[in-house]
Amino acid sequence: MVAGFRQTAGLDYDPQGTYSPMTEPTTLRLILSIANALDLELDHLGIKTAYLYAELPEKERFYCSPPAGFKVPAGYGLFVSKGLYGAHQSGAGWSTTLREFMQEGAPQFKEAGNERCVYVMRVKADGTPVDLDIERGILLEEGEKLVIIVMSTDDMLIAYTKNAKSFVIDDFERILNESFEATPREKVEYYTGMHIVRDRERGYLGFDARRHVYNFIWHMGRDPESATEVSTLIDPHETYTKEDCPTEVDIKLRGKVWAAHEILIHLSIRARPDLAHAVSVLERYVHNPSEKLWAAYDRIAKYLIKTKDVRIGFGSRDDKHGQGELYAFSDSDWGGSLDDRRSTSAYVFFLGGAAISWKVKLSPTVCLSTQEAEYVGMSEATKEALNLRMLLRQLGFGATTPTVIYSDNQGAITMGLHPANKPATRHIDMRRHFLREHVELKNVTAPYVRTDAMVVDCMTKQTPKPTHSRQFATIFGNQNTDLPLKPIVKLVE
Repeated sequence: MVAGFRQTAGLDYDPQGTYSPMTEPTTLRLILSIANALDLELDHLGIKTAYLYAELPEKERFYCSPPAGFKVPAGYGLFVSKGLYGAHQSGAGWSTTLREFMQEGAPQFKEAGNERCVYVMRVKADGTPVDLDIERGILLEEGEKLVIIVMSTDDMLIAYTKNAKSFVIDDFERILNESFEATPREKVEYYTGMHIVRDRERGYLGFDARRHVYNFIWHMGRDPESATEVSTLIDPHETYTKEDCPTEVDIKLRGKVWAAHEILIHLSIRARPDLAHAVSVLERYVHNPSEKLWAAYDRIAKYLIKTKDVRIGFGSRDDKHGQGELYAFSDSDWGGSLDDRRSTSAYVFFLGGAAISWKVKLSPTVCLSTQEAEYVGMSEATKEALNLRMLLRQLGFGATTPTVIYSDNQGAITMGLHPANKPATRHIDMRRHFLREHVELKNVTAPYVRTDAMVVDCMTKQTPKPTHSRQFATIFGNQNTDLPLKPIVKLVE
């Protein structure tokens, strides 16, 4: 390892050359959903000591002290020309190295334009490339060979049709090992910290973050196998405001809160959308936490004990749109923040019977009506709809119809169609009319859904147990499966 904290920007590395793209969790979930829908093979391999394959530019090579036990003459050091682990520029160097390999060694793969870590190859039965620009939905042609490669630093996930194994996958693995040393390719069970299990006869794929859930429970000093009756994350009758913060910061308590919150952020982004609202609320006070706030984290630990084995279940029955269509729900809680009366908006996108994308966000400005709050939230959902539609198109699965974004506010829907009620909306920033523009372009459409059917309501506010349980059952998908649960063992700290 290199003591990167000792490196000097502009001297030891280019501060503009340290970015290393990573696969977005949403992208991974979307590809897992596609793999399940098309019954693709799912394999995994890793690149050993990946960073060491990156050659540092001459101007970024630097000297460092030798590691303990490695003797060099007095007055000498090591001159680093490879991307060692710990150096600021190593991740970016490895990313560039891999990209150059894919362009030169595997030119049959095309890079997904807005996802630098995803590559796709689609070939017809006669050997000619498939036109990725054709809008066909999530379908394959008869006899088509499909391969999708997802790279997360040094972990590679490969989704492919069975007929591509001997002609594409085996050859690609051979070429890969000629340039890098990779672990043997095997069926995926664990990827980027997430467990993946399948029942291919039923067309079901489960995706969970149980390892991190257990770690949080242990971190909070609780036993994952204990009993608990807590069924919601935040007590629906409890409120949190800046008035709860003590007059002086408790440094020890803040350290405990930050460590707990860090785990929850990771969980809420990766595989637990039910945590997103609680994370959004609690993070407003982590700079100066109170014992009341710490009690909220303890309650979340109790909730996770009860829900520790929850998975995102692709292939679940979807009565609303079926398995192959992307759609979303968008909702807002007008003026829900007691500190500044800003609104909390949320959206959830579904594909393949369960959620693939979600977000909870506090509005940057105060909204003057429920209509405006809902409209702002739908504009945020529209941005994500375009992102997902673009990725699907670059994989050759372009949508044939506008993406549906459900709302339970008729006024906001009307605003998305035309500039109605102008006196009440003339103050809204033009960029908020993003939704209206893309409704006109037929990229999205915004139908009405009753409030009691608004699935994402539980992500904008603290909801009672029946609502919470019902809505998250839809978001996560089917949990009634006999797929085995991997035992989670506590590591020695």
